[in-house]
Amino acid sequence: MKISLLIIFFSLNLNANQIFETYYSARAAGMGNAFSAIVDDSTALMYNPAGLDKIRNLHFTAMGLNLGVDNTNIASIVTSLNGNNYATVIQQYYGQNLWATINNQFAISTRDFAFGGYSSLVADFDLNNPAYPNATIHLDEDIALNTGFAVGLLPDDILRFGVVGKRITRYGGDTTVTPSTLATLSSSQITNLINSIGTGYGIDAGMIMEIPVASHPEFSVVWHDIGQTAFSLQSGTNQLVPIDNNIVAGFSMNFGTDDYYIRPAFDFSHINLYEEAMGKKFHAGVEVGFSLISLRVGLNQGYLTYGAGIKYKAFSFDAAIYGEELDTNPGQLEDTRYLASITIDLEFENNFSLTGKDNGPVRKAYERR
Repeated sequence: MKISLLIIFFSLNLNANQIFETYYSARAAGMGNAFSAIVDDSTALMYNPAGLDKIRNLHFTAMGLNLGVDNTNIASIVTSLNGNNYATVIQQYYGQNLWATINNQFAISTRDFAFGGYSSLVADFDLNNPAYPNATIHLDEDIALNTGFAVGLLPDDILRFGVVGKRITRYGGDTTVTPSTLATLSSSQITNLINSIGTGYGIDAGMIMEIPVASHPEFSVVWHDIGQTAFSLQSGTNQLVPIDNNIVAGFSMNFGTDDYYIRPAFDFSHINLYEEAMGKKFHAGVEVGFSLISLRVGLNQGYLTYGAGIKYKAFSFDAAIYGEELDTNPGQLEDTRYLASITIDLEFENNFSLTGKDNGPVRKAYERR
């Protein structure tokens, strides 16, 4: 019941100037979301399919769970809801933004191929106009299956190319909750308003090109949701929001030894969103990795980000704090967010013997094939 209340209370996309993503990663967020040229594990299915060509051995990602909030007292807020006091609780948050996300991934991946799926719920609540209180509700929960292929097109994998196909079932819808509805707010009313289901099919394509010098500079280009991923409505009356196509250009380098590595990276995302300010599209970060831990810092839409990761054999834990711009230009209205993830990734040699090698959030220095 508390999960249902959380989904109802923290509904999505009430601020037209916020750029929403369908999948969030704590590792990427700690680096300012500059990740398209770095990704080297099964999350390449979401970030850049060309990264599948960097995977070594066979991996079973049993869990890749990310949890995020922008308000540390969300638990107490949800606990205070009792079915009769929705309007009273909500009215305490006039002019504030409340955001939460939960996503989970599973995958089977090896060099140049991965099959998997993910579920992703992104939620955002913003009650506006106290003189005539209303809330625009837009809730999206995606359950997806995706398959990706990659190939090295030149000697020594100087050029990598990959494609991902995906089938997404989306739950949600758009509506405006009026003052009369807020006055008698109940879970059944909200559920009926956003109870829509649809299915969509999308394609992502990406490439990574490496310059064969000591610092291993890599340039990447990704086109997510080519042409747009639209949803055919299967039930409900509210039209489902399509996923707009997103073009991302990235760059990274790698310095280090067998004991540590330093990876700076840059991304310029949503290139085709011409109405968005340039500063909201810029992402930069650096990851410093050692044998068991990695430290990250970055810049996301003009705001500093911080992150850290711990990896021991098949288990990884990552956390990040970052800022998201809710208004038109960077520096106007920051929303501070907190992300944490737990990953269980079993790695096997080609003969199916279990290994303890690092091939994820904490990796050794770049290794040539």
